[in-house]
Amino acid sequence: MRGEELARILRAKIKGDARAKIRGFSIDSRKIKEGEVFIALKGERYDGHDFVSDAFRRGAVGAVCEREVFAKGKGFLLKVSSTREALWEIARYRRASFRGEVIGVAGSVGKTTTKELLYHLLSSVSRTFRSEGNLNSQIGLPLVLSNMDTEANFAVLEMGASRRGEVLRLTQLARPRVRLITAIGEEHLESFGTLRDVIEGNGEIFHGFSEGDFAVLPAHLKKHYPLPEGQVITFWEGELKPTRVEVSV
Repeated sequence: MRGEELARILRAKIKGDARAKIRGFSIDSRKIKEGEVFIALKGERYDGHDFVSDAFRRGAVGAVCEREVFAKGKGFLLKVSSTREALWEIARYRRASFRGEVIGVAGSVGKTTTKELLYHLLSSVSRTFRSEGNLNSQIGLPLVLSNMDTEANFAVLEMGASRRGEVLRLTQLARPRVRLITAIGEEHLESFGTLRDVIEGNGEIFHGFSEGDFAVLPAHLKKHYPLPEGQVITFWEGELKPTRVEVSV
């Protein structure tokens, strides 16, 4: 991807080198890599617009901003109405370019561990992409998808939430074919409200579930979600027993 293509995706005018080659995207100027584009998000404590020059100094080839900034460096600038929405738009574009199978992982606990286990299993037989660390939020997952390896055959993505509606948005963005819930507990009651809200909030991963999709979840949770019988795989949360897993590519 080059700067001019990114400008088309975001429907924004580009100022600077439109032919600059883009190697990825970042929201942290301290961790920027050579050839990446810095997306200047505004947070509660920091405003990314204050660090555009720092991003260029560290090797960024461009920046996406909501306002005009004076930045030292040779990178291009793209002005948009919302940098957060720009990040989501880039993620949508990259996801649309991916032709492999997407596995989405939700649940109260064990998401990152499960994601890593699936990654190591699948990567042993085929090219596999995964979300780094616990990047599973409304900012984290779009950033992961923006840097997606579109040549991979599998992608394992983690989806986190602290309230109803968040897993739904992430599911609509990632569009997984295999949808997994690790477990449901009381870890997020403070933000969700009730255990029922936790169950239904994580169950949003099954939104848009269609023929050819698969659901994987604890057996005792199956009753909470109206899913086609032949497309559901359940597991037991009690004593662990040896299980044979076959992967075909």
